Amino acid sequence: MAPPSEPRGVDLGPEPVTPLGRMLQVVMGQMLKHHAHPISVHFPNGVLPVAFVFIVLSVLFESRVLGTAAYCNLVFVVFSLPVVLFSGYVEWQKRYKGFQSRQFMIKIACALIVFGLSVVVVIWWTVNPDILQVPSSGRTLFILANFLALGAAGVAGLIGGKLVFKD
Repeated sequence: MAPPSEPRGVDLGPEPVTPLGRMLQVVMGQMLKHHAHPISVHFPNGVLPVAFVFIVLSVLFESRVLGTAAYCNLVFVVFSLPVVLFSGYVEWQKRYKGFQSRQFMIKIACALIVFGLSVVVVIWWTVNPDILQVPSSGRTLFILANFLALGAAGVAGLIGGKLVFKD
């Protein structure tokens, strides 16, 4: 009989031999049972568009306050994405058996692009806090990087919705 943490229809693999392995298996079972990936992905995917709007408004109105709000939102995105990526990986491996379809590969690539670009723009902004205040080609590239991260998040979300709702 499956352990109580294992969702129906999902094989968590052989019983681990180490306490850490058993704990990880319980955590993964709970993540699947309680739909950790679709829940956790809503946080960065909801905050990322807000951050982008704040970036655009910060530039348009030359507002440091809106820029600071955007920066704080992007830091939140960077810190929330590891949970999203891990829960997505667990979901893909356990529920979908690691099936390597074109949809999954695009979704994974988009997730890695969002994470990579988010880390880059937060570091860039930390090193150069005036990036939005001074008109330059660097500012344009910075805004473009944020726009690309937003687009990649949208594509990943669209594919995820199609996988879940199968329409």
